[in-house]
Amino acid sequence: ATSLAVIVEDPDAPSGAFTHWLIWNIPPVETIPKAIAKNATIREPFSAVQGINDFGEIGYAGPCPPPGKPHRYFFRVFGLDSMLDLPAGSSVNDLEKAMQGHVLQKGEAVATYAR
Repeated sequence: ATSLAVIVEDPDAPSGAFTHWLIWNIPPVETIPKAIAKNATIREPFSAVQGINDFGEIGYAGPCPPPGKPHRYFFRVFGLDSMLDLPAGSSVNDLEKAMQGHVLQKGEAVATYAR
């Protein structure tokens, strides 16, 4: 893969799928560390670009389900054949469209969380 992209979503949100994080143009790395800065363009610990989540912010925003049934959080990672020509602050729909035809591999992990 030339680059990685990550999408984190909660499909159980009351309003439907809720995006918690979008990041792309990550060089191939084994580990994405915690506490990535909430900047549109990242320079450390690697170069990357982030999109806008459904809180209306740039960067990762953690789980915040309403009280009651646990929600599922899907962490999807995509190995891409190129860097994406997609501006910072783009939406999940923009990212998914830009990735079409460029996905070499993908993986997914699911976590649950409730208050």
